Amino acid sequence: MAKKRIDWIDIARCIAILSVVIGHTMAGLNGTYLYNVIYLYSLPVFFVLSGYLYHQKGYKKLLLNDVKFLLIPYLAVNLIKLGILFSLKHHFGTGILTINLHTFQSLMIATLYGYGMKLRDFPSVNAIWFLVAMFVANQIFNAVMRIDYRSHKLLCQGIQAVILTSAGFAIAHVYELPFSINSALIAQIFLYFGYLMHQKNLLSELKDKYYIAFAGAWLFVASLGTFYMASAKAPNELMAVIGSISASLCIIKLSIVINDYLQLHNLLRFKRLLLFIGAQSLTVLCFHLLDLDGLKLYSDIIFGLSGKVPHGIPVLIGMLYRMIFAVGMTWLVRYLPIVRSLFMPRSFPLFKHHAAA
Repeated sequence: MAKKRIDWIDIARCIAILSVVIGHTMAGLNGTYLYNVIYLYSLPVFFVLSGYLYHQKGYKKLLLNDVKFLLIPYLAVNLIKLGILFSLKHHFGTGILTINLHTFQSLMIATLYGYGMKLRDFPSVNAIWFLVAMFVANQIFNAVMRIDYRSHKLLCQGIQAVILTSAGFAIAHVYELPFSINSALIAQIFLYFGYLMHQKNLLSELKDKYYIAFAGAWLFVASLGTFYMASAKAPNELMAVIGSISASLCIIKLSIVINDYLQLHNLLRFKRLLLFIGAQSLTVLCFHLLDLDGLKLYSDIIFGLSGKVPHGIPVLIGMLYRMIFAVGMTWLVRYLPIVRSLFMPRSFPLFKHHAAA
């Protein structure tokens, strides 16, 4: 029987994935304060929520599940990018198509290396690195959480999360490991915090006044610079972790408030939209990446409106387009057999298992 989804968690994921789209669309605003504010929570909150939902699994079961739910969509995106590259090489769809990697070799290297930022030796796979990082982070977290501590279990697990996260930052100063391992190691502290939050029922224990302090920490850390989780780099690594956890708590609290408000005022249609986006947030990420790397429509909007409307309006319209495209394609793919099973294996499994009679 399928597990019942938790509405506020899907609303938090909705906020996070739309924030990812906004962050990627802030053309020319890299490193600005608002940019830093968004980057402190947009990806860490996914790991916090994953930790909140964590329960111990067998190695094989987790591996097979994450291959199906994370790696297959990752490979599907890159297969579509290969199709775009093939189309451009043969001059099909050259009016709206583009590609960030211009050769088959560079696309394959980027796919296999799975790193989200540009390197000297390896091309970037771009935003879809997150699926690889989540896959690796889940395997590491499950493995270390299965260690049998006789006493002070939560404390020992917290110490190992701190050690792994510190290692992720330290290694990133020396070398960018494949499969986004640096980012997966950093994610351990966020996964652990989410797990601790559930175990200690922190959402019920934390009073509203504490969120003022969390918001203050979030906004202060944003003033220090950008936390790039993809490259495991931050101006101050300890402060980046504190700021990201504080920001994630604020987003979670906001999601709970939004959920209660929508339910109280019977705004169920809007709530269903938010829940759909949140439940399919990784699919939204996949189509957002394809828009980023494979289509010219955003740049056409920017160039077409520049000089004709007030400054900033083209970017706002571009943000709206990118959100509509990613969410719209996620909605549409539900009606495409086989393709939907690649991107939404929970809702549309490729092979249905029938219970024995």
